[in-house]
Order: sequence, then C-alpha cells, then structure tokens
Amino acid sequence: MMRRRGLKFEPCAAVDEEAMEQFPEGKDLTIQVSRSRSTRQHRFFWALLHKVTENHDTYRRPEQLLLWLKIRLGYVENIEFHDGNVCWIPQSISFNAMDQVEFKKFFNGALDVLVNEVIPGLSAEHLILEVEQMVGFKFKDIWSDKNGV
Repeated sequence: MMRRRGLKFEPCAAVDEEAMEQFPEGKDLTIQVSRSRSTRQHRFFWALLHKVTENHDTYRRPEQLLLWLKIRLGYVENIEFHDGNVCWIPQSISFNAMDQVEFKKFFNGALDVLVNEVIPGLSAEHLILEVEQMVGFKFKDIWSDKNGV
C-alpha cells in the first residue's frame, strides 16, 4: 500500500516499506496503481443484498442475488467451447480483483438494477435508508472523497 505525497508515493506502513525494499533503487519499474477499497462500502453492499433477499421470493440468499447481478451487469468471462456452447464465469468483486473505481461502478449499476428490475416500485432512496438503519452509518458518508471515489 502506498500513499501519494505531492508527486511521490510513499509506503503506508512498515510492512509496505519492507515490500518496497525488494526492488533495486534507481531502476525503472512498471507500476499498476489502483484505489484501495473501503470495508464500509463493502459492508453496505452486503447489507443491501441481505435487505433485498429478506423481502424477495426468488432470491433466498445474498450470494444468489450477487451471482445474478454479476451476470446481469456483464461482470463475467464468456468461454466459448469448440461445439458452440458458451459458459459464463462470474468475475470476482473481491478487494484484490476489483479496485475502488470499478467497485463504485459495479455498486451503482447493481443499485440501479435492483430498484428497477428486482424490486420495482421501491426507490433507491428508500432502500438506502433501510440499509443505513441496518449498518448504522450514512450512505453519503462512505462515498465521500476521503472514503471513496
């Protein structure tokens, strides 16, 4: 984990500093930068899935709903076999697989699909309010610049 300070990156903790020491000083490196994910956003998302499945006849578990959302939103890898059959493998939304920017895009798409297709008639605002009561913090607070994108 690194933190930007001006035009430089610096380690966030001693363990990150130790990891940096494995690279030779003064040599060019190729770096892939991504924003860290928020555990509060992750908790909010899972609480959202729980709230929907508590009140839905088709989806009994949040994992079932998540699988459908990944497919519906296109977070899948299509594998085409020689016989023409196609298999969809859902992509992971884990912290290692999806950075902050991509998670926010996924979250927003999921929320839109949930209120328009899975539980039509319930507004996003009302659903968010119910989830806020479950988790004990405000939706807008987890997406502020200091916590998210």
